[in-house]
Amino acid sequence: MIKYFTFLLVVGFILIYTSCGKNDDKENGTNNNNDKNIPNCGTVTDIDGNTYNTVLIGNQCWMRENLKTTKLNDGTAISHLSNTNDWAANDQPASIAVSAYSWYNNDYNNYGRIYGALYNLTAIRTEKLCPQGWHVPDSYDWVEMFQSLSSQGHSYPHSVTPLKVAKALADNTRWQKSKALGAVGNNLSVNNISGFTALPGGYRNSNGSFSHEGKCIKYWINQQGFQELCIIAFNENTPLMKFLHNNSGAYVRCVKSN
Repeated sequence: MIKYFTFLLVVGFILIYTSCGKNDDKENGTNNNNDKNIPNCGTVTDIDGNTYNTVLIGNQCWMRENLKTTKLNDGTAISHLSNTNDWAANDQPASIAVSAYSWYNNDYNNYGRIYGALYNLTAIRTEKLCPQGWHVPDSYDWVEMFQSLSSQGHSYPHSVTPLKVAKALADNTRWQKSKALGAVGNNLSVNNISGFTALPGGYRNSNGSFSHEGKCIKYWINQQGFQELCIIAFNENTPLMKFLHNNSGAYVRCVKSN
């Protein structure tokens, strides 16, 4: 009960914005971060043979790329639901729906290769989506990372106000330009000091449609006791948590288990 209450306080604390916001003029620059200067813990390979770079943030080791496996780590295939009607028809409680994934706009070459796969909540709840020794982060994993960046002075603007770390996490390419001070699309050149490299892959709605590529990205949280939760990042200066329909498609960043 204490952990449940603490989680509600955390969510309430960082629930500052409720939409992906408005940006304009897409930026397609080149990441100017020097990979050699980004602390990491090597690479990790999923069961499909995809190899991911990593980044150390505080005491945590995160994948630096979104997951794109098409199988659980025990070899079980995840259903590829590309058809809009098939995705919408899978709109069931997470305990009933099939584990599913898709690529944004059903286009691996132009989107999936860059952004990774969109998964539904049922796939998250299997506890077998990430490679062995890694897991889908819960809210405490995310908040620990946000607080670590904030304590290192990577909030925007530089202040003691916590969790304004979106620009430190967002890549400096592909985000649409924004005139809003503090948005990740405002002065992209200063983004991604953490090396986390969040790209604006959008998300998939529960009805099977795709939305907001270039403007935002949604990541799943694996939080037991909550049936419809994800983290939404990072087009404004503060990441936020928000309830999301369990048949929605969102991305996954795995974090190494202790």
